[in-house]
Amino acid sequence: MNSTKKINIVVGNAIRILRESKNISQEELGFRANLHRAYIGQIERAEKNITIQNLDKIAKGLEVMIQELFLIYPEPPRLWLEKNGMPVTLKKTKKLMV
Repeated sequence: MNSTKKINIVVGNAIRILRESKNISQEELGFRANLHRAYIGQIERAEKNITIQNLDKIAKGLEVMIQELFLIYPEPPRLWLEKNGMPVTLKKTKKLMV
């Protein structure tokens, strides 16, 4: 797995964890950040590369500093795993999300 995919996973997981910890829906975060809710979901699933400008919008929507989006957070509701030194999660369907 390349480094771009790895950082997308870290950032996507951080956004999701921060969003859920604040009880904000993807739709609400999209509204706050002026981004489409589907785009928020794609970022959280590491399906899209994100620009610095959009990271800044999301950080402001979450009311966090942008550097907090690059941290690896523990995930109480989901199981953390590591595959080849990379953080991955299990979805509720128990399929590995890489």
